Amino acid sequence: MRTSQQLIELDLAMPREKAVLRLYTVLVNSVATAWRVAKNRRAINRLRDLDDAHLKDIGLSRSEVDGILRTTALHEDPSTRLSRTARHRAQQDLRW
Repeated sequence: MRTSQQLIELDLAMPREKAVLRLYTVLVNSVATAWRVAKNRRAINRLRDLDDAHLKDIGLSRSEVDGILRTTALHEDPSTRLSRTARHRAQQDLRW
């Protein structure tokens, strides 16, 4: 058997271990993402308890919070849209 054939045989043994590691990594990342999304969604739900003045202080309105929670799917993180909305409002306020 030539050396190149031995290398090919050794390479064939590696993908299974790499596939298991890859699967484990994807699973851990999926669980971490789901945990982060749930945690952020709970935090945004707590924003609904604030009065309108407090929401305005952080650059949001009640309708924006409710709308973003209503339009994002359960597996999506609404905090990115909410922070983008608050940043946009802050930029508009600076222009005036």
